[in-house]
Amino acid sequence: MAAGGVPTLGGYEYEFVEDIPDDWECLVCQLPLKDPIQIEGCGHRLCEICVGTILRSAKPQCPADREPISRERIFSDVACHRKILDAKVKCPNRDCTWTGELRDVGKHQDDCSYEPVHCINAGCEECVLRKDVITHVETSCLWSVMQCAFCDVSFPKLEKNAHNETCGKFPVECSNKCGLKNVPREELLDHTERLCPLTVIDCDYVALGCAIKFQRRDMQAHLDAMKDSHLHLACKGVATMTKTIEEQAQKISFLEEKLERLQNCPFIWKISNFSSVMAAAQRSEQRVIVSEPFYSSRNGYKFALELYPDGYHTNDTLDQEKGNFMSIYLRVLVGEYDGLLLWPFQDSVMFTLLDQYYLVEKRRHLRQELQLDAGGLARPSQSSEPACGVWEFVFHKDLYARSFIKDNTIFIKVTFVENRERKFSRIFHGDYDI
Repeated sequence: MAAGGVPTLGGYEYEFVEDIPDDWECLVCQLPLKDPIQIEGCGHRLCEICVGTILRSAKPQCPADREPISRERIFSDVACHRKILDAKVKCPNRDCTWTGELRDVGKHQDDCSYEPVHCINAGCEECVLRKDVITHVETSCLWSVMQCAFCDVSFPKLEKNAHNETCGKFPVECSNKCGLKNVPREELLDHTERLCPLTVIDCDYVALGCAIKFQRRDMQAHLDAMKDSHLHLACKGVATMTKTIEEQAQKISFLEEKLERLQNCPFIWKISNFSSVMAAAQRSEQRVIVSEPFYSSRNGYKFALELYPDGYHTNDTLDQEKGNFMSIYLRVLVGEYDGLLLWPFQDSVMFTLLDQYYLVEKRRHLRQELQLDAGGLARPSQSSEPACGVWEFVFHKDLYARSFIKDNTIFIKVTFVENRERKFSRIFHGDYDI
């Protein structure tokens, strides 16, 4: 009798311990009957599945005597079925010595040590004998999860090499071949940069000009050999640094002075080399000069002055009117504190050309007040707004009549007087009504 597993169709393929009677064999599949069916009348027996195959044919017939059969002429042979299940069979698995009743073979196979089963690891498609599953999982299965010996990461065995290529704690050899072979990969860069004796490094005096490079182990020898050179470089560096500090101190002092002038009132504009300024204006090379920005007071309005040494003229009147007087204008600029101030600007503005006569008591300064429109100066929305000022600020005949020009320099002072009818908002201590 053939051995093997249970087929999807037909009778049993198990190997029976003793020969079975011929009438226990199916007339269709020639195997021991599985769920036997008896044909009424002739008494022949067939497997239930095999009968179903015959009944689906066009003219169902008994395979032994060719007598017509139908579903009404067949019935389950319970007695025969019980006798077949009582028969003893061998385990279908190779090397298994178990024998038992046919009815128990399925239960035995659920526990049989020689039954082929799938590996329990997800991803593994291998089949092994049940008795070998544990050994397979622990020793040979590539899908068994393992933990890295150097870090806490777990992964399937088949990914071990890939993990070792990236593991930060995996020991590697120093890239400089200094002799260390167990440096954790994540510490390799620190080892080569700070510790490795074979790393090529710069001299400690590189910032001062020593361009020699050497291996870290040779540092002391280099320092000993280059003492005089390093001392020279250090002295030179100190001198350079001292000069730089002095230059920076001068710049800071200049900026502080400029800031002080910018934020203190009154503003005095010093115009040096005035003869050249006047000559350039008269030749129409540079008709206007502009002061540095300044504030009307600390945290106040921001302005700049514009001086026309040969007068402000339009293109139409340039030839007829030039050469008689100087014009001065005030331009309001966007300032840091505009949001805290009252707009429009309506304070009184006084321009003063300062007399530089050597006797202070005999000085006669020339003053002109700026006449603002009734609407004042609007808050600038861009870099600046149109300027306003005094067209005939100083006539040239008056400019040269006194000591307004001394050492080829003139001074123009701007004074602001708060409009008493307005209450002014500033960043001062105390409460103010706006």
